[in-house]
Amino acid sequence: MPHALCSRRLTSPTDKRARAVLDDLQRRHLLRQAPAIENRDGVHYLVDGAPVVGFCSNDYLGYASAATPAPRSSDRSTVGGAGASRLICGDLPIHREVERQLASISGCEDAVLFASGFQLNVGVLPALLRATDDVYSDRLIHASMIDGLRLSECAPQILPHLHAPPARASEQRRHTDAAASPLRWWICESLYSMDATRHDPRQLNAWTAAGHSLYLDGAHDFGLFEGGAGWTQANDVAVDLYVGTLGKAYGAAGAFVAATQPICDWIRNTARSFIFSTAMSPLVADQLLARVQHVRGADGDERRATLAARVERMAELLELPIETAIIPLAIGDPTLALSMSRELRACGWHVQAIRPPTVPEGTSRLRLTLSAAHTPAHLEGLAVAIKTLYRRANHPLRLATPP
Repeated sequence: MPHALCSRRLTSPTDKRARAVLDDLQRRHLLRQAPAIENRDGVHYLVDGAPVVGFCSNDYLGYASAATPAPRSSDRSTVGGAGASRLICGDLPIHREVERQLASISGCEDAVLFASGFQLNVGVLPALLRATDDVYSDRLIHASMIDGLRLSECAPQILPHLHAPPARASEQRRHTDAAASPLRWWICESLYSMDATRHDPRQLNAWTAAGHSLYLDGAHDFGLFEGGAGWTQANDVAVDLYVGTLGKAYGAAGAFVAATQPICDWIRNTARSFIFSTAMSPLVADQLLARVQHVRGADGDERRATLAARVERMAELLELPIETAIIPLAIGDPTLALSMSRELRACGWHVQAIRPPTVPEGTSRLRLTLSAAHTPAHLEGLAVAIKTLYRRANHPLRLATPP
């Protein structure tokens, strides 16, 4: 039973609004509910008590359910909490060592560790962007980047997906004070997680070669290239700030931004989500350090090769031009997307329907993600089920494309 204090508020204006919002989402087939996951063992687990093979996590290398790495830190800290923010007394040797490792992988001087990618983007972007800057952002950037731009002083110009900013600024400004001099920013991602699309690296390098600033979020491919790096490093893309996450290919938790030391020190001094947050748990950071060694080494190489083979095989099975571990299958109607997702789950395949506002209106889809933990039999079984569903719905099987 609800507490008496809560019971008195069951018909409050706030509660009535909540019910109205939920009813509206239900009517438009956009209401969401977290699936009840239990007994996870790699890609195998229970959803609402039924066994499934999961095809919707971002655990690309299969590390998320791997055995917890042995601690590797120099101080062998066993405390669970850092005790305070990094700038008070929470800056521990393990945090600094993880940052050194991540900076090395990213090819940068320094890195700043955050508890999550969302915390990072909503803190770093407002810290760096000024009202006088010319800021261009891709229309399909992640929600955390959108919110970071909203919190900033700038007025971003939204670019069509994968389009480069204009070659020249609309207004030329000159300042002798470097701190006051406006910058031109391009805010984008290296792999868009709902569309599996990428920018042309030549356009990105042309932008920085012209003296402009590039903020590139590499969340969905960091760790998938040699040495545990991302597509950005593998393609020698010059960036001012590189964002990577550790909860996807690395199978752990947290995120970081890598850049020059002055930029990182600038972030440490001005990013509110860094300044006013308790530092990452030393236990988590310790496990991160051990995971980094695995991903950078021979085990990571083997898993990356396995994942590449799985991507190639799924392209053959579905007869689609699939190039990454992210496979967005077009549907359009959210009702049909939900229906197909439910039918797949009834057959033992967990594939989530992706609907607005995660994707634009009219572009609901099934989003498959492959993992090195999937077997050839998993891929073959899912491919048969998908082809059957699309044929039954008289719907063309094709990849979703940005509107």
